[in-house]
Amino acid sequence: MEQKINLRQLEKNTAAGIFQTGIVDIGMGMIFLISTLTMIFDEIRYYLDILYIIPVIFIMLAVKYIVQPRKGIVNLTRKRVKRNSLLIATITVFLVIMLAFTFFGSTNTIAEYINPRWIVTGIIFFICIAVAFFMNFERMYIYAFLLAGAFNW
Repeated sequence: MEQKINLRQLEKNTAAGIFQTGIVDIGMGMIFLISTLTMIFDEIRYYLDILYIIPVIFIMLAVKYIVQPRKGIVNLTRKRVKRNSLLIATITVFLVIMLAFTFFGSTNTIAEYINPRWIVTGIIFFICIAVAFFMNFERMYIYAFLLAGAFNW
């Protein structure tokens, strides 16, 4: 008995397994919680910023010990590998731009006319949109608006 296997659908289902389990949603909730703590304790905010690594570690460990044993590991096609590489490049460019604005923004005359909060909000928004687009993660569009809006409030 031969059965045709649709490799594209199998790859898409495996890649989407991370989003279907709710692990990323829990991680986003942790990010919102940490954001709230840093906004409440504004005096020690820069010491609390290191806590943002906790959701990243949580998601990485959950994928390794929960998703991969359930779904398995799939070798991605060249198209998916290229798309993931483009995502990493896009996020890296946005982070470099944000760091450049952070370091050089105080000495530049543009800082008088543009509020740095809007720049950082835009970069956070575009990073979330890039993740949603490249990884086919529709809920991330909502998270992009929530994160950008929460940062501005």
